[in-house]
Amino acid sequence: MALPLSARQSKVLYLLDVVDLSEDPDERHAAETELEELLAGLAQDEEGKLDQYRWLHQRLLGEAQVLADEVIRLNALKKSRKRWADRLKERAFHLVELRAGRTGERKVKTATASYTLAEGPAKVIGPPSVDLWADQGFIRVKEEADRKLALESLKSTHPEEWPEGFTLVRTKYLRW
Repeated sequence: MALPLSARQSKVLYLLDVVDLSEDPDERHAAETELEELLAGLAQDEEGKLDQYRWLHQRLLGEAQVLADEVIRLNALKKSRKRWADRLKERAFHLVELRAGRTGERKVKTATASYTLAEGPAKVIGPPSVDLWADQGFIRVKEEADRKLALESLKSTHPEEWPEGFTLVRTKYLRW
C-alpha cells in the first residue's frame, strides 16, 4: 500500500508532469521554476534531501511500473479490438461475396453505406527460405553499427590500438 503524500510531495509530482507534458512553453518554464524551489526546500539538511529524493525516485519508478502494466493491458485490448474488427469485416466480405455469386452484382447499397468487392494491389508470396529469395536477387542487406561487437573488441585491445574516433565511456551513477 502506498504511503499518503504530503502536500509538497503531491505538488512536486504534479509539477513533474507539467514540465514533461505541457505544450505551453511559458507554463513549462513556470512549472520548472516552482519545481526547483520545491526540490530545494524538501528538507533542510543534505541527509533529509537525499531521503526525499530517494522517496520521489521510488515513487516515480512505482508509477512507471503501474503505467507499463496498463500499457500491456491496453495493447492486449487493442489487439482484441483489431481482431474482432477484422473478423467482422471478413463476415461482411463473405455476405457481399455470396450475394455477388447469386446476383452477379459486386456492389451492395444500404441506407447508410455502399459495399463493393474490389481487388487490392498485387503482393508477392514466396518460399520461406531466404536463400531462395537471394538466388533470385530479391534480398536486401541493412548495414548498421554493432555496438556490442565494438564494445567487446575495444575492451580486449589496448587503447592505443583502437580505431580513430572510438573510445569507451563509463557513466557515473548513484546506487541506493
